[in-house]
Amino acid sequence: MTTRQDILKEFRISPRGTIQNPGKFEGEMLYAPYFYDVIMEGCGGDEFYLPQEERVYTVIVPTAEDKAEFHQLEDVIGVICFETDQGFFNVETYTVGQEKTFNLAVEELAELSEAEVEEE
Repeated sequence: MTTRQDILKEFRISPRGTIQNPGKFEGEMLYAPYFYDVIMEGCGGDEFYLPQEERVYTVIVPTAEDKAEFHQLEDVIGVICFETDQGFFNVETYTVGQEKTFNLAVEELAELSEAEVEEE
């Protein structure tokens, strides 16, 4: 599994904590490659496939270990990860106070995913 130290060795990180290297994680926070590896290892949370978008969304609730490794996740209650058509990996974060927004986003993904299955 990728660690913070691995990421710091591999990527140029801005003072704000974003990856500066061109490529899959460009412009994302330094924890993006970590969550990508979590998903690739099959350890991500709920996955929702939306055939209309041909995209998989993965919902992850950061653990205490995740937050210890990446202090930027301290107030994060959940993330939704996906890969764009151009191959970029995006991580949408939801922080303390955004519980309702996070829950609604997850519910919407579940509904859209189920609706697509019913249409087939």
